[in-house]
Amino acid sequence: MEEMSGRDRTAEAQSWAQRLSEARDWRSLAAVFNTADPTDREGQQQQRVFARKALLQAGGEAVLALTEQLGLNGVGRDHLAEILTKIGDAAAVQPLLRRFGDLSANVSDLVASFLARVGGREAAEGLSLYLNADRRHTRQSAAYGLGLLGTEQMAEPLRAALDKHGASISKGLAKSGTRFAASVIAEWQAQREALKARSKAARVAAITGSDVKSMTEVDMVLVLEELCRAWTDDDKVAIQTLEPLATEIGEELHRRGGFDKMLEVFYLLGWRPGRRTLEMHWSGIGEWL
Repeated sequence: MEEMSGRDRTAEAQSWAQRLSEARDWRSLAAVFNTADPTDREGQQQQRVFARKALLQAGGEAVLALTEQLGLNGVGRDHLAEILTKIGDAAAVQPLLRRFGDLSANVSDLVASFLARVGGREAAEGLSLYLNADRRHTRQSAAYGLGLLGTEQMAEPLRAALDKHGASISKGLAKSGTRFAASVIAEWQAQREALKARSKAARVAAITGSDVKSMTEVDMVLVLEELCRAWTDDDKVAIQTLEPLATEIGEELHRRGGFDKMLEVFYLLGWRPGRRTLEMHWSGIGEWL
């Protein structure tokens, strides 16, 4: 009996969709995705299956009805958006952009791919507005779509978004797998490293002009890190400036806590190139050998 009931329900849903399709009533077919009937969930699910088939078969003729339903604050926006991406009509670009921030993670990626395929500049400008969205997956999908588009004017907005949301934006760009996306990430990383280097250089310059006795151990580590880098890069100017300071730092650390204090700061350098040279440089200070 239950099996017959299921068959009857399927037949009824198929007949319902066929009647509406023959009447070209795309609005009623699209509306079923925004309808929630807790008394007949199985029947409604069957209607959605056949409505989807009918709407896909109608193609561009059904786009207006689908976008109208997408514009409502209904429960079926993911289903409606997915159908629109399958139809592939450019008339859906703006409606999908307007609801992009409301879509689930899987569907927003699907929509981003569709927008990149058919949306052009319109899609690029629309997606860029979501790079700082509250939802992580929305930001990621927007970056994914922009990575696929490869519009050079979007490189700067993407780099700015990377500064704020590095993980989600870089993940979206990487997923696109394009040369454009790779170049945006590489340029952003290079800019960030250059900024860090300038910031560190400025701090080291400020520290080297101060009395070693007033230095914190954090300041000392920063100077010693820079000296290790100079030794590794054979930066003779930096070596000449920093080696005498490193000697003073070793002597001050010994004054503060002997060999144990020197060893404590030494280990804060980690296993970086140049650390062995510092070990030799401090030879002869107190018990350091």
